[in-house]
Amino acid sequence: MLPSFIRLVRRLWLLLLLPSVPLVAWSQPLSQPRFVAGDTNRVYTRAERMPGLPDGDGLYALPTLVQRKLVLPAEVREGRLEGQVLVGFTVGASGVVRDAKAVKSLSAATDAAACRAVAATRFRPATQNGQAVAVSHTVAVDFFGPNHVYIRAPSEVAKTAVPDLEAYFEQHMQLPASVVAGTRRRRVSVAFVVLPDGRPDAARLVSTPLLHDCPACDAEALRLVRGLPRYQPARNERGEPVAVVQEVGMYMPPARSDSTGVVYTYVEQMPALAGGGGGYAAIAAEVQRNVLVPPDLPVGTNRVFVRFVIGPSGFVIPNSIRVERPGRYPSADAAAVAAVGRLPRLQGGRQNGRPVSVSLTLPVVLTKP
Repeated sequence: MLPSFIRLVRRLWLLLLLPSVPLVAWSQPLSQPRFVAGDTNRVYTRAERMPGLPDGDGLYALPTLVQRKLVLPAEVREGRLEGQVLVGFTVGASGVVRDAKAVKSLSAATDAAACRAVAATRFRPATQNGQAVAVSHTVAVDFFGPNHVYIRAPSEVAKTAVPDLEAYFEQHMQLPASVVAGTRRRRVSVAFVVLPDGRPDAARLVSTPLLHDCPACDAEALRLVRGLPRYQPARNERGEPVAVVQEVGMYMPPARSDSTGVVYTYVEQMPALAGGGGGYAAIAAEVQRNVLVPPDLPVGTNRVFVRFVIGPSGFVIPNSIRVERPGRYPSADAAAVAAVGRLPRLQGGRQNGRPVSVSLTLPVVLTKP
């Protein structure tokens, strides 16, 4: 009995020492582990859920974030080089960028700066089948110098100091009387640059000048834009003020601002002083308070009838003011026109509930004791 037991132990010992002998035959089959698709060595081009930024934005916001991290090389800061670098990179399963490289180069310095800015970005990783995976992506990185003019504001748009541009143009527009009295209404568009200090510059007509049949309108539109108050400048992603192109349009003459192209003499709601204080009589009294009697007038009373147009925004159209019947004293006529021109912004007239232009004729009395 004992020798048989010893022989069995020897056989088992030999089996353990020989690796070529399968042990599976001496045991029950083992269940295979479940396969998990989380292989970070594989790089996807598309995933069920693409990478995102930590604040919840998607890849559409990546160029802005990269620009904020970008450090411009000296050649860009000094205005010697501008352009774009296209950076290819991989967002790993941990959300960390790896293998960033310039696939479209600009210069060695800009390529390195672009790759550093991309590599410094952290992501929410992409997922496939519920597992984090690595995904490849590309992003364009712009390098613009201090003199670059943006077509569109990169981050923060330029803001005008004028709350109502249409009313501003109406108030300050000066056109020949022949244009104001004409029957044709024109719209003139002007493009210009808002400089980093907010000043309007480089104003130009948007459409071809040959298409314009009113040189006075074109010249006046350019004058008005060049005289605009300073803007609050546009800013890039790093918060620096930059130059940006703006465009404005205006009707000439502004008196033709309603849909019918008519200057009314009487409307449902006639113009009045601001706040609705009085009507025709109150406006006439305000004009009289504005009268400055010329020193060369003879003793006595002079009455001058003045006609003018109040635009839809409530401003008197400057070049619409004219004397109906010139008197014996040109200085009296000029004083009457000046008195009307000093009127403040009024409450404009309305017809069918819409603001319209209204023509008024007032007597201006100049008395020298």
